Amino acid sequence: MNNTYFKAETNRFVPIFLFLLCAFTLQATEIKKINVADNGKVEGSGPLGKWYLMTSIEGAMSEEAKITRENDVKIIVQRKVKAVNGESCNIHEEFIPEDNGIRWEIEITGESDLPWSVPITATLGFDVTDNRTPVKTFWAAWDKPADSEDMLGDPLRPSKIVSTVYTYGAPRFKTDRTLFPWYSWGQRPRGENYISLPLFTLLESKIGGLTLAASPERLLLDMELVIEEKGSASFVFYRHRISKENTIRLTLFLTEHADDWRAGLGWMNKKFEPFFNSPNPNLGSLSGTAVYSSYRGKIDAEELKSMAFAFNWRASVNFPYPGMFLPPVALNEEWPRLRYLSQKMGSDNGTISMKDMDKNSEEMDKSGFKVLEYFNTTEFGQGIQYPPGTELSETEHNVWKDADWRNPNEFLYSRLAAAIMRVPVNLPLEGVKWPPDWSKTKPGGLYYTWEQSVAMDPGEPVYRDYLLEQAQRHIDSLPHSSGICIDRMDWLRLYNVERDDRASWFDGKPARSLVWSWIHLMDRIGPLMRNSGKAIFVSPIVKRLELMKYVDGFLCETDDENGGMNGIAVLGMNKPTVIWRDNRLPKGKEDNYFQRRLHLGLFTMCPYPENDHGVRWEPAEGRQPWVDYGLMMAALKGKKWVLEPHCIQVSGDEAQANLFEVEGGWAAPITLGKSDKVKVQIRNVPFLSGKIKVEVLHPGVKQPLLVQSRIKNEVAEIVVPLIRGCAMIRISKK
Repeated sequence: MNNTYFKAETNRFVPIFLFLLCAFTLQATEIKKINVADNGKVEGSGPLGKWYLMTSIEGAMSEEAKITRENDVKIIVQRKVKAVNGESCNIHEEFIPEDNGIRWEIEITGESDLPWSVPITATLGFDVTDNRTPVKTFWAAWDKPADSEDMLGDPLRPSKIVSTVYTYGAPRFKTDRTLFPWYSWGQRPRGENYISLPLFTLLESKIGGLTLAASPERLLLDMELVIEEKGSASFVFYRHRISKENTIRLTLFLTEHADDWRAGLGWMNKKFEPFFNSPNPNLGSLSGTAVYSSYRGKIDAEELKSMAFAFNWRASVNFPYPGMFLPPVALNEEWPRLRYLSQKMGSDNGTISMKDMDKNSEEMDKSGFKVLEYFNTTEFGQGIQYPPGTELSETEHNVWKDADWRNPNEFLYSRLAAAIMRVPVNLPLEGVKWPPDWSKTKPGGLYYTWEQSVAMDPGEPVYRDYLLEQAQRHIDSLPHSSGICIDRMDWLRLYNVERDDRASWFDGKPARSLVWSWIHLMDRIGPLMRNSGKAIFVSPIVKRLELMKYVDGFLCETDDENGGMNGIAVLGMNKPTVIWRDNRLPKGKEDNYFQRRLHLGLFTMCPYPENDHGVRWEPAEGRQPWVDYGLMMAALKGKKWVLEPHCIQVSGDEAQANLFEVEGGWAAPITLGKSDKVKVQIRNVPFLSGKIKVEVLHPGVKQPLLVQSRIKNEVAEIVVPLIRGCAMIRISKK
């Protein structure tokens, strides 16, 4: 074999082939052999045909590999690599049989005197000279299938192989981007595809599937998934620092499985269970629709229950200013609630105390609902000045005269200044149109955001400890609150150019990734909250699996128009997950709205008084769609995706279907149906071994319909009548 094909396939990358020169039989796996040809190309085979693996560093050339073998269960490959500018590094890789595949460990250590960074690529591809048909479809935790422009289509179906680039979690922060240079305000990837899991699955119907996944237990920094038309797929890792002092460690897994994306996702869910599941025993009470409101008045509890209402994320107005969520005062001591800078002098939001807040949570709890408090790890202050100066005048803002916490400028610069984020001096901001609060953002200055607060680094010890102190105050002072919901994860795309995490290399310099900062903060705040029986929810504008290890649920500030639904649905497949809604539903589209969310196991924001940029309580007719679908949403309480291959199917593809394990049994939403009844087959699930009760819920119908099921050859067949193209099958053991 020669390298011509690989140079054409990898274009700008020069492969570093790192495998053994002879056949190697894997133990305890369906992938029988891996071979390496004379040129070092990795080759393996399985039901999908001949595949290959390779690692490459952009622009680098490698010397001959040193290859050893340990006890017939591990291959170790070591190689020195030289880059075009004279830099060099050593690669150490291990290939170990595990489950139905291979665990692939990569370590890269620099030899050069100065650190450097170039993209590192791990590729799974197929030999197009193979007589077998190359793989034709793939699946990822995307916003939409790659072969479709339709955001409203079924995101769970595989896509044809189409050349596509996906960013992991959100677009990479780039200093050469003049429009939305970081992922804020716009709330979503604009013009870019993204994935929420570091996983892709290649599939061939009735033949098999092959999944490559990157471990969330490693620091991934920035990453892209690149799909090529001929069937190859690569993870590209950016901004990892190659140096003598730092060893880059990446772990990937290649797994063979059945011909269904559920099998690959199920493998990952089992392998990295702490990232997908929460041990909180009270999540059932936080499973349902939700709101974002500061309202403390009387509520219609019965109507809210009919809409499957579960909790209120208490809107960000109770604190004196962003970042000072609970001031260091006595439980019954009152402070002025947030007074917006845009408000005229003399207007205010009144006062509140921790005792008042907890009383409201207690009243909500008696009504059957929960409260999560507002929290934020990346923003602090109000009316922040830069450079630091005297406090704002009385005419500009009614700043309290007392020192320290009552003055956000004084508290920030005297207590937390080390955590302030600085804007890179080369960030081109000329011509960027900002909301008014953000307009002070300048190269070399501070990142301004709402209420002229500023972006903060939660990994800086002084701010990390402050946030831990705030979390402990929530635990001690608000016993009836169910926990916190953390806002503004969009800032986690950024790098702190004045700090060093010893792993990142940003724009030619050391930096600290805020992904690194978040992980190190959550390693402390997560156990603190869990040990106190409190939940942590987040608004995951940056959607990355490794950020969610201590997260119990989601209230996601995204909607169907902006490509966020499927990514968050898969990320939160075993956790309560709520999608935002900021206005009334368009007339005639109510059924489509709810059914697309039922399909993905998602709850919606529901109407509520004073719902902050959320769907309003009035008028009454605007609430009816939530009442119509309330019982069906309630049937999803405690949902966990069933990931057995081909577990549910609708004959003739007459409707979409999904299957969830829920409290008391299983639930299967049948949505967007094309007829008045469909035939549903369910297989590969445990309840088929005994007697079951099958009920069907319909939109706008208060009583469930009891239906019969026929089980033959371990497949349950249910004829399901549809109303408005929809039904919810509810299954329980007799």
